[in-house]
Amino acid sequence: MNLLAIYLLGLAAADSQQCINSGINIERVTYWSNINPFVNLIRISDEWRRPWDSSNREVPLHLTPDLYVKRLDDSDEPVYSIVTVRFDSHSFGEKNYTLLFDGEGDIEFKFDRPKIVSRDEHKIDVEFGPQADTVALMIDSINEKDPIRNIRLIPTSELSSPSDSVYNDQFKELVRPFSVIRFMDFLSTNDSTQSRWQDRRHPMQYGQGPIPIEDIVALANEVKAIPWLNIPHLADDNYVRRMAEYTLANLDRDLTVYVEYSNEVWNGSFDQAKWAEDQAKKAGVSPAQYYASRARHVHSIWRSVFSGDARRITRVLGTQLHNSSRTEQMLEAFENPEDLFDVLAVNYYLGNSLGSPEMAAKTLKMDNNRLFEYLDSVELPILKQNLRRQKSLADKYGMELDAYEAGQHIVGHGSSRKLGGYLPDNEELTEKLVGMNRDPRIAVLYHKMIDLWIEEGGGLINWFSLTSNYGKWGSWGIVDVDDRSDAGSPKYNAILKRTCNR
Repeated sequence: MNLLAIYLLGLAAADSQQCINSGINIERVTYWSNINPFVNLIRISDEWRRPWDSSNREVPLHLTPDLYVKRLDDSDEPVYSIVTVRFDSHSFGEKNYTLLFDGEGDIEFKFDRPKIVSRDEHKIDVEFGPQADTVALMIDSINEKDPIRNIRLIPTSELSSPSDSVYNDQFKELVRPFSVIRFMDFLSTNDSTQSRWQDRRHPMQYGQGPIPIEDIVALANEVKAIPWLNIPHLADDNYVRRMAEYTLANLDRDLTVYVEYSNEVWNGSFDQAKWAEDQAKKAGVSPAQYYASRARHVHSIWRSVFSGDARRITRVLGTQLHNSSRTEQMLEAFENPEDLFDVLAVNYYLGNSLGSPEMAAKTLKMDNNRLFEYLDSVELPILKQNLRRQKSLADKYGMELDAYEAGQHIVGHGSSRKLGGYLPDNEELTEKLVGMNRDPRIAVLYHKMIDLWIEEGGGLINWFSLTSNYGKWGSWGIVDVDDRSDAGSPKYNAILKRTCNR
């Protein structure tokens, strides 16, 4: 029996199985992103930079509050900004685009230059070739009294039939099946430097960065999905309050909202974990207790803002699935934690050991049959054991157990002397692990994870993440942007088969 047949049989069997409440994480939006969710490509462009070979490269540019170039230096050096244009089925690129801008100056396309169809004073119609990828906007001159600003690079079709949304229709269709959207990466939560509301990102600012709350609430309203919002770890109380006020005033009243303080504050690879550890030392408590205390405070601000609508807020306490002692430490610090938190949220992943320093050499010697059997016989039972511990704690304190992230974790990590160093750089290992993610049997693995989750009484699962390229840093997307197989995206299809919230 070939792999496609196995995959299709797995999907057929899923029709008779229980379904779950599925949410989705959306990846961070940058100029190198694998998906463009916006109508205006400028929303994912790089910041303005000097030329790579400039002797003034480290000298700050003169920028407006909206991050447009206010004036050029006397050196007459141009500045540029990279915009990635892709035309695959998930980046939603169209061939014909129009560049619009206000102000006076000279702006040109560089690198993968499009064909100029027509040009007016503040408008350039272009046609991108099928191989277009990295395009740069180059500004050669600027009128300081009327600088170039409000740049838009939109499909030419938008001129005759403008959309009311900042988002692509195709992108909205991809996320529409999910009842919850977790905006952790959209908000650039990890390693965030945001602390004051007045310094946050605004919709009219140029280029990539944390997606503003205005656009996040708009997407939630458009696709009727509950937003799961992550609060920056450095956010002061005014920031927290203003974010809550905007959400209350603009989120559809029939939608609730999940509120989580930062993300994985236990994960030492992120700045928020190091910061929390420092704050905990000053306060004379453990990092876990400090995180829980700050999360409680953030939730209290949101509830005071929502007041009579406080029941619309779901208060999230995040923890590490494989560390139930941390969970106990957090919850036992409060007299009545069941009155303070609604959801205990865990990272529900499978497959981490395959790319580990201890296992990687063995992984390379095993074919996919043996690797999937290993996940079934070794990792799934461990996953069940840890899940059961966390569910017991959630039940003890009257909380629902949800997954803030979930899916496969089949990626090389760490270093191995036996394999010559840093494992993500091992091409043979990367090829092996990416191959597993493209094997139709990955869908069967997801069904088994869902079965286990239901068996142990779990609630919402937020899958991680919507899209990605597959490679040395992981194969996180349930939609593989490079997949061209007959089976399509087996993870995405398997999840939708078991999703009952729409």
